[in-house]
Amino acid sequence: MESKVRALELEVALDSERARLAALRKRHYHLAHAEEYDTTYTREKVLFIKQLLEKENRFKPSYIL
Repeated sequence: MESKVRALELEVALDSERARLAALRKRHYHLAHAEEYDTTYTREKVLFIKQLLEKENRFKPSYIL
């Protein structure tokens, strides 16, 4: 019984990490697209995105200014 509970806990954790990875990939895609096609991608926009990410409290990238 304990092993079934542990297996379910691990499945939930895996699903959570998959969702987090999907969100990270989505953000990266949008950032890459913006850098490639938007020449007005200013420091203010980067800071705004950083604030949004920190507000969500899911992912805090250290590489964003």
